[in-house]
Amino acid sequence: GVQTCALPIFSSAALSFTIAIGLFGTPVVLGWSRQVLLITSRIWISSQAVPPEYGVMAVLAVWLLVLSSFAAWIQNRALAGKRYTTISGKGFIPRLVELRGWRLASLTVCLSYLLVTVVAPIAILVAAALSTYTWSGKYSVDHMISMLSTDDVWETLKISVGLSVISATASTLIGLFIAWIVTRTRLLGKKFLEFLVILPISIPGIAFGVGVMLVWLH
Repeated sequence: GVQTCALPIFSSAALSFTIAIGLFGTPVVLGWSRQVLLITSRIWISSQAVPPEYGVMAVLAVWLLVLSSFAAWIQNRALAGKRYTTISGKGFIPRLVELRGWRLASLTVCLSYLLVTVVAPIAILVAAALSTYTWSGKYSVDHMISMLSTDDVWETLKISVGLSVISATASTLIGLFIAWIVTRTRLLGKKFLEFLVILPISIPGIAFGVGVMLVWLH
């Protein structure tokens, strides 16, 4: 029983590692001021060099591929040959755990986590957007409106929303079609097709982006 529960958790940890190692935005924002660089932020620095350090970018991207592929292999090994079913319906009766004297401590931990990870970052972003200049202590809605009214901001928003809608719609339609093939047909090679669909999750986006850039560079 313990082993059965541990395998999905171990598999999820491997997937979380794959996602975390490919993150770019958060590491570069938090680590840039202290020059704490991860592979993804180092790739970005190499792309900004004059001339761009394509060789360094390629080597670092390969390392990302190696690490993420290893994590994906571990995940597949953990789930190989296992079948899992979600327990639901009247046959399943959840058991309440009495916290007793730990109720206040548990509530404090949960609220502290929400404060640090959700409330504080959002509050800081709003405060920075309303500041007349960086951490001036003076806040104005007019200032934020003036920033939002610039042409480059609206052009960026338009491009971002447009690309997101197009890519999300196309991905959903293609995903439904592939899911139908994998689950409803006996097409030869459908397992390989399923593997190709899952592959982008295992490859960090920035590494894939470096590959695409080098392909189309010339």
